[in-house]
Amino acid sequence: MKIIKFTLILVLALISSKCIGTKQSIPNQQESIMTEKGYTKAVIVDKTGLDGCSFLIQASDSAIYEPINMEEKFKKDGLQVYVKFKRSRMATTCMNGQPIIISEITVNYSGKSNLSMMVFIFLPLIIFLILSIIFYKKTNYKSKKL
Repeated sequence: MKIIKFTLILVLALISSKCIGTKQSIPNQQESIMTEKGYTKAVIVDKTGLDGCSFLIQASDSAIYEPINMEEKFKKDGLQVYVKFKRSRMATTCMNGQPIIISEITVNYSGKSNLSMMVFIFLPLIIFLILSIIFYKKTNYKSKKL
């Protein structure tokens, strides 16, 4: 049982240090790559409560844009995206942002990847520990019986 506890502590320490290290480096790498390709980091903001407004895009520099041609699948409040766009002079009823025409948009998965990684790593670990404890109890019970 001591070996299992020691192994668990060692594995948890290695995994947590690995997750902490990737948590900071992967999003920064992705952001710099996307910025070099001409994308702007942004978040989708639901402003349907305002007169004439729909979903707006708030860039990382706090600028607010009103997309004219955003697809339905991206209309989710709080969704982090990378977007390429051109400013438009089109008149709109929402006076809350600069009208833009989106040329490319993609979801920013870096915020969710760490949670997925944690679940992906810890779920098998928990299953392994449960099976180890069951196996340990069975072998311990057999040795006492003899």
